[in-house]
Amino acid sequence: MKGTWFKEFLSMFISAFLNKDHVHKQVPKREPDTDKSAMTSVLVALGTLEEVNVEDKLEEDDKFFYWKKGQLFQLTPYFDTKEFECQCSLETCTDQKISKSLVSRLNLVRMEIKEPLKITSGFRCKEHQQEIRDSGQSTVVAVKTSTHELGEAADVRTENLSHKELLEHLESHFDSIGLANTFYHVDLRTGRRRWNY
Repeated sequence: MKGTWFKEFLSMFISAFLNKDHVHKQVPKREPDTDKSAMTSVLVALGTLEEVNVEDKLEEDDKFFYWKKGQLFQLTPYFDTKEFECQCSLETCTDQKISKSLVSRLNLVRMEIKEPLKITSGFRCKEHQQEIRDSGQSTVVAVKTSTHELGEAADVRTENLSHKELLEHLESHFDSIGLANTFYHVDLRTGRRRWNY
């Protein structure tokens, strides 16, 4: 048993530094938005290696992370898959995805603001997006396929920053930003866009 976890640890360690195709290990839910050093993250992983089901892995390609709804994987030090998964309750909504670029940019914003950045909505399945449109909730209705459906958008908010302060940070990473009463929508479309819900 000891040799197994050491081999897995060594493999993870080498993969991380060589940036090769690595398998993200499932980790327990962290305390909300706590700062963790790299060593703490490694120790958390070491403590859970025996509990990891090798079939539960975060799939990825050059642009997206893919997982099944309900699976919990740490994407960055500040964000995990649960924060980005579709919020519907449909049994057919199982396949989830989110853009690596989106998550990376949000992680940079989180590092800059030095306080929790709450994801109020991330990926949405087609059916959930249609429910939102039909209910009259704030959503962009001018496009046929929402950037949320594409896994290229998130709605975010903070507790302590003013709208103006948060907007300044978001603008340094996103061209496409929508303002609602309680959140900002950001997506990966290029060309400066600003709108109100």
